[in-house]
Amino acid sequence: MADPHTRSIRIKLAVVAVLAVLTIIVVLQNTETVHTKVLFGTISMPRSMLLAITFAAGALAGSVLCLYWKRKKKTAAAPSSALLSGEPNEGSSRAARKD
Repeated sequence: MADPHTRSIRIKLAVVAVLAVLTIIVVLQNTETVHTKVLFGTISMPRSMLLAITFAAGALAGSVLCLYWKRKKKTAAAPSSALLSGEPNEGSSRAARKD
């Protein structure tokens, strides 16, 4: 009987193999040239390349937003030096603000 680590690796390899086969199928089915208008110009490229560029742009945007939100959450959770020193922080409480 295989240990859990070996089984986990085999499952991951199987998933990667299936995804690779599906990617190859999508690329082979989308080889025709498409014309895409970008701002003031038109670009001609295979549809599979357009799909890859769109996927990469979405993955990059998602990664950047995720990092931004994590950093924003981390800085919001960290206490400021003014709070540690006991000094009042301007605008830190609703009572101090004038609405």
